[in-house]
Amino acid sequence: MGRDTHQYCMVRIDNIEAWAPYNVMIIPRRMHFKKLFYEYVANYPKTEYDPIKHAYYCPPEALEKYNA
Repeated sequence: MGRDTHQYCMVRIDNIEAWAPYNVMIIPRRMHFKKLFYEYVANYPKTEYDPIKHAYYCPPEALEKYNA
C-alpha cells in the first residue's frame, strides 16, 4: 500500500457491510480515485465495486458471497 496513484488500496465491496475478508478487495488507487471522481464530481450514479471487473486481488470468500 502507498499514497501514490500507481500503488494499491483496500476497499469494501459493499459499504454497508463491515470490514471483513468476505467484503474487501485490493485495487489500484488510480481506479479508486477514478470511481470517486465520477461519482462526486461528474455526478454519475453511485455503484458498488465488481470483484471480477475491478479487483487486483479479491479473497475467495468475497467471490463466493457475491456469486462472482
